[in-house]
Amino acid sequence: MKALKTYSALTLAAMVYCLLAPFNCIRANNNHSAMNQSYTSLDTIDGQLLLVTPHYFNLEFTTGICPDEGDSSIILCTEAAFTSQILDHFIESNIVGTHLSHGIIEPGPRDPVVNGSFACINGKCYFHQGEDLQLARQAKSMGGVFFMQNIIICNGVEITQNRMYANRPNKIEIFRCLCEYNGKLCIIQSLAEQPYAAFVTALMKAKVTNAMYLDMGGGWNYSWYRDCQGCLTRFFEKFNPSYQTNWIVFRKSM
Repeated sequence: MKALKTYSALTLAAMVYCLLAPFNCIRANNNHSAMNQSYTSLDTIDGQLLLVTPHYFNLEFTTGICPDEGDSSIILCTEAAFTSQILDHFIESNIVGTHLSHGIIEPGPRDPVVNGSFACINGKCYFHQGEDLQLARQAKSMGGVFFMQNIIICNGVEITQNRMYANRPNKIEIFRCLCEYNGKLCIIQSLAEQPYAAFVTALMKAKVTNAMYLDMGGGWNYSWYRDCQGCLTRFFEKFNPSYQTNWIVFRKSM
């Protein structure tokens, strides 16, 4: 098996322009043609943002057990809701905010910055301000997805109340969010390290319709995707998934 290729923040931009070039990766073992219909594509927006678009069939919110990189049906996996405490074991109540797990609506601890709800029900996605329990119940009854996070943009409007890093707008990092952009559900993250205020400005300039923060930082930034060749690539060279408690998983059509 070939070595798994990983990328640091500083090489993400170069990666986007080299997608068609051969590179080392883990290839999925399946009988499909080399060019899969379900995969994740990368692009840039205004030279500041990395657009990660999963061409997917099914979306899941899963907790407790980290999704397996060897599962060839997964085309994108990333951390979602905040984790309250660093523990050596998993407990559902350590996931911040109300969320739907294994068909049960879990309350989760509260945090003022967790001020938005995301749901996906029968293929339709919703970004709402506040804790929308009616939406959570609907997701439960329809076998959908529901979790809470900090909402950055809602229906094209920047949300300034309980904003992330309100006291540290110039905090420099790579930031990531779950978005609705040009009518599609996607992940958008900083192309390189930048101040948080600049990240939000870039999202607004790009006319992102909805954006919800996704947990990042050392221990939480473990994430990976599969391209149209079936190659699995991690976004960061340095990672420690042991702190993660929950994930958004995009699966390909079968």
